[in-house]
Amino acid sequence: VPAQALIMLNNEFVRQQSQVWAERLLKESHGNNEQLIAAAWLQLFSRPASADDLQPLLEFAGDEALNKETLTEICHVLLNSKEYLFLH
Repeated sequence: VPAQALIMLNNEFVRQQSQVWAERLLKESHGNNEQLIAAAWLQLFSRPASADDLQPLLEFAGDEALNKETLTEICHVLLNSKEYLFLH
């Protein structure tokens, strides 16, 4: 229901967990933006990301190396994806 989606999107705990996850990714994964996002994808969905999966996230990340804030936003988006919410 819409209220559940809004809770996941706006909940402070989910936001904090996104930040913790992003920090761990940055600490454990020493690669470029694509490798970091692909690692997050694999951890969350237990499957490799396709080029189509990665493309919008890489566009959002831009050309600069990912920082904690940007990767936190990406992790937050992934945690709010339909694939994660409805299959996990």
